[in-house]
Amino acid sequence: MNMQDVEPIEIKVRDRASMDRCITAAVDRMIESARQQRTHGILVTRLGDGHFVVGLSNSVPFGYTDQLDFQRQPAGRSADIVPTLPAVRAEKYLLGDTP
Repeated sequence: MNMQDVEPIEIKVRDRASMDRCITAAVDRMIESARQQRTHGILVTRLGDGHFVVGLSNSVPFGYTDQLDFQRQPAGRSADIVPTLPAVRAEKYLLGDTP
């Protein structure tokens, strides 16, 4: 299995509880794929209110999850890593895992 075989998971929710639950479930699924490949980390991207994509990313080191926010960005400004998304395994998730 390579990164192209792992489809990103799109999430659309209406409330915070659903957002937390769905993002956590999506990250858990991506962790399994990341553990198999051992080459990419996980990126949680907010595209708008209640709209997220969770997928593997070569811009995130293997064993880590990062968050990116494209919501309400002024023209000409790049997206920032934001702490307002739920805490989704921001720490290294492979401690104790053997190759």
